[in-house]
Amino acid sequence: MKLSAVKDERDRYLSEKLSLESKLKEFEVQLLDLQAVMEKLPSLEESNKSLSYNVSQLSTKLKVVGDERDRYQSEKLSLETELKELEVKVKVREDDLKDTQVQLFETKRQLQEIQQSNVQRERIALGKIVQDQKNVIERLRGKKERLYADLIKSR
Repeated sequence: MKLSAVKDERDRYLSEKLSLESKLKEFEVQLLDLQAVMEKLPSLEESNKSLSYNVSQLSTKLKVVGDERDRYQSEKLSLETELKELEVKVKVREDDLKDTQVQLFETKRQLQEIQQSNVQRERIALGKIVQDQKNVIERLRGKKERLYADLIKSR
């Protein structure tokens, strides 16, 4: 159950990573589009003010895109690190599970040995009880025969 939760969390991080990479590509495309627009602007003096304004706007957007890209890259690295940590935790839990299974197998084997030993002791004890009962029966038969003999003598 914990393993599936770790896998779900890993899948969620991978999905978010893909989304961030997609946004980064969109920003890069926008950046390329903006660069193409800048190249197509006429170099006339009359449009110089407009061009300056557009360049300023583009620079701001480029800075925003660069900042976003840096933030996404940082977040991506953070998510990759977290994913690696989760993978290590999964590996540790898998190793713990294997160790637990080995311990369970050993405990089961020891329990079977104890049960076999107990069965043997019970058989020996029951054999002694049966033998003791046979001895008691023989003694009682002997007493019974002596009592019959004494009874016959007394008559």
